[in-house]
Amino acid sequence: MLPLFQLYFDQFPFVPDILKETKIITVFISQDFPMDLTPNGNDWVLREYKNTDKIVIKDLQNDASFIKAFPLSNKLIEEDYPVWEDTSGISDEITNKILELEDSGTIGSYYDFFENSNGHKIGGYASYRQSGIDFGEDYEFVFQISSDEKANLNIIDSGNFYFAKNRKTGEWMYYIDFY
Repeated sequence: MLPLFQLYFDQFPFVPDILKETKIITVFISQDFPMDLTPNGNDWVLREYKNTDKIVIKDLQNDASFIKAFPLSNKLIEEDYPVWEDTSGISDEITNKILELEDSGTIGSYYDFFENSNGHKIGGYASYRQSGIDFGEDYEFVFQISSDEKANLNIIDSGNFYFAKNRKTGEWMYYIDFY
């Protein structure tokens, strides 16, 4: 397994409610990425820590890994919207109004007014490359890891990994999507 991602939440400007008790998350992934909706432990592992008292800092360098380590900066996006292609997050009323404005020529497209942040992301709406996925009942999108040139990470064809957590059971689910 390759070390993929580590999040330390104490200094984030925003933490989704579903992670309010979480201090650290680490994600490891198989070199052969899982290609479907996949539960934790099947070619990927997410470890969630609620307490940092017994955390032992280890050097997780893996000389066989093609993924390069680098720190990410955090930035709070005040407003986040669903990707237009995934209209499951947009009400029918708003969808119809946007289509009406596009048809009349008042706006060129949905993206003239709404922006969904692509790239690595915690909380908000997932930035799906294709139509969105239903993780299942009681699952909530939590974060995505995107293809990243600095990390030497190309997820198939400029894709993303998505992670969702079940608010009742605490179980995690993974999904991959790409162009």
